Amino acid sequence: MFSCFLLPSQHSHHSHCDYSQHSHRPGYVILISVLIVGVVGLAITTTLVLLGTDFYRTSFTLEKSNKAKSLANACAYKALQTIRTDNYFLGTSTIDFGSNSCDYTVVDKGSEARELQLIGTVSNVTRRVKIEFSDINPTFVFTSWQEVSDF
Repeated sequence: MFSCFLLPSQHSHHSHCDYSQHSHRPGYVILISVLIVGVVGLAITTTLVLLGTDFYRTSFTLEKSNKAKSLANACAYKALQTIRTDNYFLGTSTIDFGSNSCDYTVVDKGSEARELQLIGTVSNVTRRVKIEFSDINPTFVFTSWQEVSDF
């Protein structure tokens, strides 16, 4: 705050103002500026931490998804070995890989045609692959090998 008062004189009234207390105002401006910069910096830091956490979760899920697809494909090779050994094999089997697993089902499609339904699971992530082939002997003749959302 500041104070002003009038000084009486002979011909005019002059005012005398004490502006010395205004010198504290720049301190408040600096303090408020520092607080604003601090809040903005905190907001930026919080945003970066949250984005980093989301990126980590997304990349971790993507890694599990890739492993699940690899398991489904590994299961395919095991199923094909089983069919090669026993041309009449039909049914379902599970292969465990530690805490992860894959399931395969061999479905008869007539003559030597078969369909393999493969499911690879890592934690809570599942990938499905469907393979169709028309012949078993002397070699497999594949008509389709693709990832599907459901069988």
